[in-house]
Amino acid sequence: MYQEFSGEKRQQTLEDRVLERWREKGVFQAAVDRRADAPRFTFYEGPPTANGRPGIHHVLARTLKDVICRYRDLSGFNVERKAGWDTHGLPVEVEVEKTLGIHGKEAIQQHGVESFTKKCIESVFTYTEEWEKLTDRIGYWLDLEHAYVTYHESYVESVWWALAELYKKDLLYRGHKVVWWWPQGGTALSAAEVGLGYREVQDPSVTVRFRLSEDVNGKPASILAWTTTPWTLPSNCALAVGAALDYVAADLGDEILIVAEALAEKVLADRERTIVDTFKGATLVGRSYTPLFDFKTPEDGSAHVVIAGDFVSTDSGTGIVHLAPGFGEDDTRVCREEGVGFLQLVQPDGAMTAECGAFAGMYVKDADKHIIRDLDTRGLLFDRSQYTHDYPFCWRAQEDPLIQYARKSWFIKTTSAKDRLMELNRSVNWYPDNIKEGRFGDFLRNNVDWALSRERFWGTPLPIWINDETGTVDCIGSVQEILDRNPDAFAPFEAARKDDPSLSDHLRVHKPWIDDVTWTKDGESGVYRRVKDVIDCWFDSGAMPFAQRHYPFEDRELFESSFPADFICEGLDQTRGWFYSLLAIGTLLFDETPYKNVIVNGLVNDKHGKKMSKSVGNTVPPWEVIEAHGADPLRWYLLAGSPPWLPKSFDTSSVGEVSRKVFGTLWPSYNFFALYAGIDEWTPGSEAPPVADRPATDRWLLSRTHSLTRDFRDMMENYDPMRATRMLGRFIIDELSNWYIRRNRARFWKSTDASDKAAAYDTLFHALETIAFLLAPIAPMSADALYLALHPRDDGLESVHLGDLPQPDESLIDEVLERRMAAILEVVRLGRAARETARIGVRRPLPRLVASGPDREALDGLLEPELGREVKEELNVKELLVVDKSGEYCTVTLKPNLPVLGPRYGKKLGKIRAQLSSLGDEGIAAFETDGSVTLEVDDASITLGSDDLLVERSGREGFAVAADGGYMAALDTTLTPELISEGLAREVINRVQTQRKQMDLDVTTRIRLAIHGPSEVLDAVRTFEERIGNEVLAVELMISDTADGVPGDARDAKVDDHDLKIGIAPADG
Repeated sequence: MYQEFSGEKRQQTLEDRVLERWREKGVFQAAVDRRADAPRFTFYEGPPTANGRPGIHHVLARTLKDVICRYRDLSGFNVERKAGWDTHGLPVEVEVEKTLGIHGKEAIQQHGVESFTKKCIESVFTYTEEWEKLTDRIGYWLDLEHAYVTYHESYVESVWWALAELYKKDLLYRGHKVVWWWPQGGTALSAAEVGLGYREVQDPSVTVRFRLSEDVNGKPASILAWTTTPWTLPSNCALAVGAALDYVAADLGDEILIVAEALAEKVLADRERTIVDTFKGATLVGRSYTPLFDFKTPEDGSAHVVIAGDFVSTDSGTGIVHLAPGFGEDDTRVCREEGVGFLQLVQPDGAMTAECGAFAGMYVKDADKHIIRDLDTRGLLFDRSQYTHDYPFCWRAQEDPLIQYARKSWFIKTTSAKDRLMELNRSVNWYPDNIKEGRFGDFLRNNVDWALSRERFWGTPLPIWINDETGTVDCIGSVQEILDRNPDAFAPFEAARKDDPSLSDHLRVHKPWIDDVTWTKDGESGVYRRVKDVIDCWFDSGAMPFAQRHYPFEDRELFESSFPADFICEGLDQTRGWFYSLLAIGTLLFDETPYKNVIVNGLVNDKHGKKMSKSVGNTVPPWEVIEAHGADPLRWYLLAGSPPWLPKSFDTSSVGEVSRKVFGTLWPSYNFFALYAGIDEWTPGSEAPPVADRPATDRWLLSRTHSLTRDFRDMMENYDPMRATRMLGRFIIDELSNWYIRRNRARFWKSTDASDKAAAYDTLFHALETIAFLLAPIAPMSADALYLALHPRDDGLESVHLGDLPQPDESLIDEVLERRMAAILEVVRLGRAARETARIGVRRPLPRLVASGPDREALDGLLEPELGREVKEELNVKELLVVDKSGEYCTVTLKPNLPVLGPRYGKKLGKIRAQLSSLGDEGIAAFETDGSVTLEVDDASITLGSDDLLVERSGREGFAVAADGGYMAALDTTLTPELISEGLAREVINRVQTQRKQMDLDVTTRIRLAIHGPSEVLDAVRTFEERIGNEVLAVELMISDTADGVPGDARDAKVDDHDLKIGIAPADG
């Protein structure tokens, strides 16, 4: 009747069966349909790029998303789970370059842009099947059938609409700015992208002499300037000083050197010198100097002069800044303000220009050492060293360093909304909260305009056409606007498709075909031609709230009812990626935050805490973990191990531990119920006594089940799946299995009281069914398997995921009973520990247990007959005693808690330790009563509380003691002949039960039992014959005089040092 879960691959097998059932029954769609008219809970799926295989970190993010969405669905909400694919940009282009064996913009152009674009569209779905398969296998419910795809024309059109709106608001502009430039890729990157690629490097650090045109005190004089980019020195146009800073002229004998006064000691170090003058930086302004190189001179302004800069400081360097306006934002600004010309002797591909003599054609980083050598040869190098710092590399081509490079690009004026961005961010609930004003808040406070355009190939084309004669700009917001201007605009694409019918319709709005779209306007000379750039793919992903719905062209009402999102979740790196692009676009277009709650998940490292890397070989393929342990244990491990935002050191063996501890407890707990419910043909809904009339353990378990439900809901409402998962685990292991089932086993198989047995079945069933619902968001396959197994006659739902999360019944929650049982469980735990320390097995009865603890009222539960009986039987003691002070049963030693007291008292610790060790029983008792102790040290009173001290307890003579958290359990270890005899009887029961299992006897099979052994054991058997018979279901117990005379299946056994022969035969055999 009831299915049991067993077998070597139990977990994997049941998960596979559940997944197959979901597919056959259409459970996911049924779950969606049942909430069609329910209140909406909006979730946005951050789109992954499917041209790479999913890793274990993707399982973490997808598990977090799924657990929240499933919880909200079970709580009565309509949760749309629309999948998406990020298909544009550098991630795709770089992978295609690798496939083609090429690298760089020029190589792509030589290969052919049309062919390259076709390869890109093929590449974006390389691993889609693997992504979908893993998504399905881990139980992540996602609407993959209707996924949004960022290269689809409908999506591109919505992005164009957004950009046109920004243009109308004067927020999209073209500027000549210094950007972070990827030379090999030939494009600028946004601040968000740059932030993803920083790593620690060593660069050459040089201090260079810039010789003033005029001598000082009859000696050649030089200004010293410092740089970590020697390759920019040929493009030097000016030097900047702080007008109000103090500078010195230092005479080194044969030359005068000028540096900031605050840095003179550091820069000039051990060189003998005389300070001949001290002056303000303003004194240097206007002085000219000889250029380091005479390759080229700016033609649009002055050059090689000293100017004042408001950014100059004495934090590092020399206090004088070398300015190359082609390669620095401050450089460009101050030079423009002071009329200094522009010089940029580096090509976009990172090579030194033809004017650079011997350096011409060298890649900038390669040119460094040659430039340094040349300066040294000519006596212009003052000092050199290696400088360690963080430097950005391309986030997708990680061996390519970026450079700062002045370039005409298209920007979004995000700085205009800086205050609003920060204001809206403050309304978001971040998990963890410190992201709000920390990592993300810092990024917003340092906001710069968004470098939008990319001089690349595969991406959403920038929808800007410029008249090639007048320069008039036309920013397009839809495909229809193009057709309105030129009905035959897409004729070049249609012609190409005739030659190649495989071309997707979506490609007509992509390069290179979109570049052929032109038009003219009546009464206006010139042709409108598109700017060749594409846009940052982060704008694509940030536009998904509306672009996934083809807004504003379709589904306006659906978008407006599902914006902003109630919940999103992605990795920590997305603070500069998707989280920012969503917020920036949402703020600029709609003046609203696009999300309300954000869970930020941390990195998943290897088990040693090292970053996972394919090249290092320390990655963990998700499928290996799932095949070894199942997906639900993996989900549980990722949820319960640590807060989502902390880095995780992933250890496959720990997933196995979860499988053994949690699921290895859950299934036997269910199997226990199924076994006896099947035997008694008990079914859900069977009549049971009122809760008030049930035993205390039943009332406690029901109370805990409902308070668990209440607390679980509270935690999940606060986006805290870690605490919810851990709490559920403790309930399954410590309370349901190790206490309730353990203490109530006999009621299921031995009880002759039908009413009591009905109460036990109903109580355990209710707890297990509640677990199935609470488990549903966390371990969805196991939850469904459990739920369906509890309803073998189809008397329940088609799936637990088609139900509603249970509401706690406050009338069944007994806080006093729960407090008492919590104290009892703590005492029992300590009692077991005390037995283990004393090496006294639990089957050996002891005279009494003495308990003390911080909650005396709760501990008094030990003295209630019903609860006390449970403790006596569990710990096998005859008497229970609760005391306020433990000194009579154990010795207490107080020691200073060094991490706490060390910083406060330092050298006084020795005297504190001495006084603590001399406290008598009276002083210890006072500490236990008051929670503090006052000492006199060096004529001063010092009061120490419980946090200041370590309390160590050891049992007095005749007692075994364990203590923790203020609780103590002391076991009286005195043994009487009667207790020894009872202990032997218990051991015999254990050996008989073991032999029954070895014989594969059914749990209900009654037996005939025969025993032979030494008189000491046999006397115990005779004394406790009735108990033994009841426990092992023996209808007859025979004591044999000889080992050979033992009938039935006779086997050897050992009790302590005694050899036994035990014979068992089925009573009906």
